[in-house]
Amino acid sequence: MTDVNEKEADGSCEPISPKDVGELKAKNLPKGLIKKVNNLIAEKWNGVYAAINVPKSKMFNGYEKYCTEDIRTVYSLKGWKIEIDRPGYNESGDTIIKFSKKD
Repeated sequence: MTDVNEKEADGSCEPISPKDVGELKAKNLPKGLIKKVNNLIAEKWNGVYAAINVPKSKMFNGYEKYCTEDIRTVYSLKGWKIEIDRPGYNESGDTIIKFSKKD
């Protein structure tokens, strides 16, 4: 972890703005995860939407630290409308991420 008093190499550091969060998330998501989601969208696309089933136990194998909200943020920036349906607290089942074109 970086020391709070440590300066950046160029001597400047600015707080992030809300509009920049998505872009920063996109830079930090592994390319392998993006590729996996892209392939799933292409595979499941029916001309209107793609619904991806995400089993809880296999939350994007190898990418467990990244959550569906990271995917929502990044893909929304690219023009997708994202709907996430998660099982309730006492329910079992998988999370479904639905990708459709923004109007």
